[in-house]
Amino acid sequence: MTSPALPRARLDATGTRLRLRALHVMGHGSARIARATGVHPVTIRKLVRGEARTVSQQLRDAIAGLYDAWWDKRAPGRTRFERAAATAARKRARAGDWCAAAALDDDWLDIPGYQPEYGWKPATGTGTAPDLHPSALPQEKERHMADDERLTWGFILEVLDLMERHGYRRTDSEHTGQAIALIRHVARIYEGTLDAPPSGHVVVPSSPPTAPQPPGPPVQDAVNISADEVKTVLAALDDAAGYKRDRAETCADCTGQSCVTCQWRLQAAETYDQLAGRMIHAAEASAARQRAPGHAAPPSAGPQAAADKEAGQ
Repeated sequence: MTSPALPRARLDATGTRLRLRALHVMGHGSARIARATGVHPVTIRKLVRGEARTVSQQLRDAIAGLYDAWWDKRAPGRTRFERAAATAARKRARAGDWCAAAALDDDWLDIPGYQPEYGWKPATGTGTAPDLHPSALPQEKERHMADDERLTWGFILEVLDLMERHGYRRTDSEHTGQAIALIRHVARIYEGTLDAPPSGHVVVPSSPPTAPQPPGPPVQDAVNISADEVKTVLAALDDAAGYKRDRAETCADCTGQSCVTCQWRLQAAETYDQLAGRMIHAAEASAARQRAPGHAAPPSAGPQAAADKEAGQ
């Protein structure tokens, strides 16, 4: 089945997306799948989310081969970091209502527009999936800032990673966001395409002051974000966790991810996964409250709608 709307020599990504989501049900996250197929993790995540409508024949075949090997095998849990990554993948599959391989019709799987009849159900598989080595597949281009292809999230995370290695520790999300904004300016100043302000630093506007809150029991800081922002945050957390694990996997300073830097990277990836899990849990709790009898319908889409959008449903 072909369509003039699809680029030449590329295939509809429906079957590839469903295969990847079924692997998530078994605990195989995007970073693990990317390592096994030899492509960039960003490419896998775009397919999982439904952001990529087409896929190359080579990548489609690689993912189909991996799916055939892992569809009924759960992800390994040899270390606590592997267990954390598998748990995060399963939580994401549950939040997106993604079905396991047993619910997919192989005869229809690669037909554009095919939709499984059933959604998420827990699956334990028939054993543990073996580690597979990738074939030689081309690396897809990493996402970048709109005005500079060099300013990728990988570049930004490398800068933050370097600061952590030299003893600078993250304090809160607000200051981290300010630092990320400054990295872009520093890069442009360094190559001479931007002049530094006379004061020697770039001023990032701070958040407006909030009204005093009534006294009460101490609670953690909270920020209200829109549905689209929830989708962006979940995607960024997934990218950040996968990137940290990829850096640990390819570390040249140690074997078996045993050095201090690798341990810190894996700890950071686990923290990102836990934060994403808390967001998904909050979305599910909010949806449950909205479905409760007597609860008025919300005026706009909430976190659960964002979770659905993230799943590409």
